[in-house]
Amino acid sequence: MAWFSFDWIGALIMAYFIGAIPSAYVAGRLLKGKDIREEGDRNPGAGNAYRTIGPKAGVAVGAVDIGKGAVAVLLAKALTEGTGAQMAAGIVAMAGHNWPIFLKLRGGRGAASALGVFIVLVPMPAIPISLVSLALLPIVKSATIVIGLIMIATPFVALLMALLTETPWYIVAYCVGLPVMVGVRHYVTSRNLQRLEEDRAGDQALPQG
Repeated sequence: MAWFSFDWIGALIMAYFIGAIPSAYVAGRLLKGKDIREEGDRNPGAGNAYRTIGPKAGVAVGAVDIGKGAVAVLLAKALTEGTGAQMAAGIVAMAGHNWPIFLKLRGGRGAASALGVFIVLVPMPAIPISLVSLALLPIVKSATIVIGLIMIATPFVALLMALLTETPWYIVAYCVGLPVMVGVRHYVTSRNLQRLEEDRAGDQALPQG
């Protein structure tokens, strides 16, 4: 299958729009009548939904976001040959989640969607690690910590698999690259939120009149 064929293009376009489905925003509007981007840490993702809407809503949003990454990769697998399009679709789905056209490009951080990509592309490490990490959710009560554990553990297990089996090294690089993308996005959005809070605090401190 040639690179950038119509099948590739179609798969990537669908991956973006699947990733762009604003599940946390919809949950906030339906359950609280609020824009989740103005609540908590302002992030329209599963972690903020868990904290500001409720645990059940947070878990549901997380499941949908995981599904977005998984479905995007599965569609690419059905439409194209090889793993290249699947890997590209995973990245594009994350981009759709992070910069959704439906929310004027103001989206989440892509962690749950990355997990969905991992579950389809590298199920051997991703599924057991996810099950163990999710079992800790009632204890740590933080979706961010649980997703963080998965993002950290999966690349190490993928590396171990490459050393012990015939797992391609480009898969290992991909398993490292996705968490790095999530981490960079998390850092950037956290810094932007910090600047916003500092600006608001400065405005409130100014004398009136």
